[in-house]
Amino acid sequence: MDERNVPFGKSYNRWQEETITMAKIQPFNSKNEPHYHDNDKCGAGAEIPAYDRLNGTGNKAKCKNCQKLDGEI
Repeated sequence: MDERNVPFGKSYNRWQEETITMAKIQPFNSKNEPHYHDNDKCGAGAEIPAYDRLNGTGNKAKCKNCQKLDGEI
């Protein structure tokens, strides 16, 4: 395996010959969005200012981009 064959949302460490999943973070949501975020690499989640973040999922669906980054879709 090399870095060209690593699935989206994963990173490749050629020295250890393993894939590493991107960092998951505590779920948070915003009252202004219909979904929650749990991946620190999600651009949409990163744009939410700290003062507008609410802890937890808020009983909302997971962000599609976070799902992609986590390899769920």
